[in-house]
Amino acid sequence: MDVELTDDQVELRDAIRQVIDRECAPSFIRSIVDDGASMQAWWETMVGLDWPALALPAEHGGLGFGWPELAVLAEELGSAVDPSPLLTTTTAFAPMIAWCGDADQRDRWLPHVASGRAVGAVAAGEVTAVAVGEGWQLDGRASLVVDAERADLIAVVADGPAGPMVFVVERATAGSGLRIEPIAAIDYTVKVADVTLNGLVVPDNARLAASDTRAIRRATDEAMLGWAASTVGACRRIFDMTVAYVAERRQFGVPIGSFQAVKHQAVDMFVAVERARAIVRYAAATVAGPDAESAWLAASMAKAAAGECQRVVVRTGIQLFGGIGFTWENDLQLSVRRARIGDLLYGAAGTHRRRVGATMRSVPSLSLTPDVDAVRAEFASWLDEHLPDPEATRPRAGSSADVPPWAADLQRRMFDAGWLMPGHGPEFGGRQAPLLAQLAIQEELDARHVYRSFNPQGLGIIAPSIIMFGTEDQKVRWARPILRAEITAALGMSEPDAGSDLAGLKTRAVIDGDAFVITGQKVWTSGAHDADVILAFVRTDPDAPKHKGISAVIVPTNTPGLTRRPFGSIADRDDRDFNEVFFDEVRVPLGNLVGELHQGWRVATGALGEERAMLWLDQYARLEAYVDHLADEHEHSGLLDDPIAQDWYGRLLLDALALRILGYGAVAASASGRSVAAQSILKLMGSEAVQAAALCATEALDPSAVIDRHRTSRPAEPYHHDQFQDGWFNRYLRSFAMTIAGGTSEIQRNIIGEQILGLPR
Repeated sequence: MDVELTDDQVELRDAIRQVIDRECAPSFIRSIVDDGASMQAWWETMVGLDWPALALPAEHGGLGFGWPELAVLAEELGSAVDPSPLLTTTTAFAPMIAWCGDADQRDRWLPHVASGRAVGAVAAGEVTAVAVGEGWQLDGRASLVVDAERADLIAVVADGPAGPMVFVVERATAGSGLRIEPIAAIDYTVKVADVTLNGLVVPDNARLAASDTRAIRRATDEAMLGWAASTVGACRRIFDMTVAYVAERRQFGVPIGSFQAVKHQAVDMFVAVERARAIVRYAAATVAGPDAESAWLAASMAKAAAGECQRVVVRTGIQLFGGIGFTWENDLQLSVRRARIGDLLYGAAGTHRRRVGATMRSVPSLSLTPDVDAVRAEFASWLDEHLPDPEATRPRAGSSADVPPWAADLQRRMFDAGWLMPGHGPEFGGRQAPLLAQLAIQEELDARHVYRSFNPQGLGIIAPSIIMFGTEDQKVRWARPILRAEITAALGMSEPDAGSDLAGLKTRAVIDGDAFVITGQKVWTSGAHDADVILAFVRTDPDAPKHKGISAVIVPTNTPGLTRRPFGSIADRDDRDFNEVFFDEVRVPLGNLVGELHQGWRVATGALGEERAMLWLDQYARLEAYVDHLADEHEHSGLLDDPIAQDWYGRLLLDALALRILGYGAVAASASGRSVAAQSILKLMGSEAVQAAALCATEALDPSAVIDRHRTSRPAEPYHHDQFQDGWFNRYLRSFAMTIAGGTSEIQRNIIGEQILGLPR
């Protein structure tokens, strides 16, 4: 499922933006808010462009587009602080007619919507309907009805003798039985009113024939989604304004956007907008489908995500604008008001998060293309045949370079069958599979909790680096044996004084005849004590600038002068994966140089690129595991009956879905040669979502589930690494590895802020 806009949708969005820039600029909104100007000319412009007809079927005078296109329009209208009743008419009133009316009633009212001759609203509250003569008497009150005061037609949801009913009230003939009391809304451009019906009698043909609970809910789903999309648009506008402001506003002689504290907050706004937009687009595709339950949950997820987004964006936007943002004259407040009212209408974020958390027990599935699904099915069949008996999965791995014999055998079988490195050719364990097929293969492994290799650095970083930059001899001598689990490898990057700053490394290599002589120290070298080789990054030109003069060298761990010292982790003193590695004049042949001399930065970039490209899948698998395992805890303890637990569990589901959608979008974009910003935020968003889920679990679960360090958090999984069934507290501790490894969250924010948002260094 690719939630990136199609070319046609991009063209539609750009056309809408051009019209908005010309006809609905901030100065026009100001004239309405400050001077009471009419929005009639703007309404006529939209009608002339057939925007009210966008998503209506052709037989009713519509253009025949669907919800994905309507969501594009709603987002752009939200960004513009649209003062018209278009959103209510198209996403609330028209769906109520479409879902609850019969064919004749749709023919009667929808063409009026499509042509712009009628503005519609929906009133739902404490209203009763009683049969009188040949009609119905309506009594009661509906609060916070959007656009009621300017609607020609109002769909009134009422409690009838046998259940819910919907009536279309024509204001022109309603008389004194209909009273509309405007409310001074926080958004000056949104018309809100309380609607009172006092003995209003309507004819029987005003009753929508197909109205029932299911139909009304389907229509309400669309209204919720319309406001979710509009809220995301308003948030995007706040974000755009804020980034432009901090890039130009100078303090202490420099743009404030160069300050790390400001830059990081701008990135958090960006992540919030991308997360919400992804879920809204997913919901738009889902609401268009036939499954009512999926549509309801998707719309609720979109409403929750949009509300969460406005909370981050509004707070941060005002704060970063400072005193200027606190003034009436600044247009920021117009979008702030639209974002906030969009969150509140049809239920605020917390309401929908709790609904999602109380209802859902798994992350919604997303489908790839049929040919890719066929590849996954083929791989699943292969796994059915070749996975070893669970009882045979002993001994267990001791580190990230300790591959037990049973796991090595499985890895070799995958290599020989072309499943291990599916994007490569057969000589490196692949089948030249396209990116989407590679994704499907990894998803099948994750679904079955099969660890692709118990030497993840060797498989994911070191072997690909040798394939990318090494000689043919090196590929045969090291890359293939690593991939076939005949030898294992560790990555020697970090150093005591440099951490993950590769440019600050001090381990040096001096050329002496036909060898490098290496002196220095590495630390955090995972699995080094069990590895056969280390891909070490060393400084070969001390006089070159920091990012230059670095080389990558393969060092066999049995070389004289090399000492490995494993040490415990925060999880347990006996959790021995980290190592200190000391190089005391270690002699390594010049032929062990990977890539060109002094060009190790290119090798490192390629290596980490390989790692980061797949990290989001690992993070998604962990998030999905939290969803499953906490749902299991619910079955035994009633955990998710607590509204507080429902709230954070709902957020976990939103995080997992957003990560998957954005990941799919990034893979699809890469497969088609496009570059998308989503790839840059996957690591940051995924790692922090995993950490948040882990923390919430330790705080919400019964203390006995957390305090006992010998209690596992999930059943034993024979084909996976044992650390993934660790206790709940250790899973929280281990989550910090994900916000540190592969570039810390702080570094990721700097990269996104400078390379994606264009903020100054």
